[in-house]
Amino acid sequence: GKFAGGVRADMKRRYPLYLTDFTDAFRGGNAQISLASILFLFFACISPALAFGSLFSQATEKQFGVVETILATAVAGILYSLLAGQPLCIMGATGPEYAYTVVFYAMCTALDIEFLPARVWQGLWTAVFTA
Repeated sequence: GKFAGGVRADMKRRYPLYLTDFTDAFRGGNAQISLASILFLFFACISPALAFGSLFSQATEKQFGVVETILATAVAGILYSLLAGQPLCIMGATGPEYAYTVVFYAMCTALDIEFLPARVWQGLWTAVFTA
């Protein structure tokens, strides 16, 4: 085959049902269960974002903190939920990511490199190899 042939075929097959994937959750008595699940997931995602965001803020001298962590978690979660093929993935900050960020910030400080631009380049470099 074609480039991304399987993905394109799957999208063609699922396209007619895409809207109902979102609306069926609130039909036929499912609204209460759906709302409970939405609230549970909201708090399950916001809690680590707040906790790790405050840790990031302390470790990076407030260059990367709670607001950035919440925004990154939200954007990644929304894009992943709309575009991804597997249902389970950790979207938010984790302990290993925190440890990496602390070490990366210390390296940037020791080498007199601006942290945020270096972090962007590190992310783009990683994206090239994982794409």
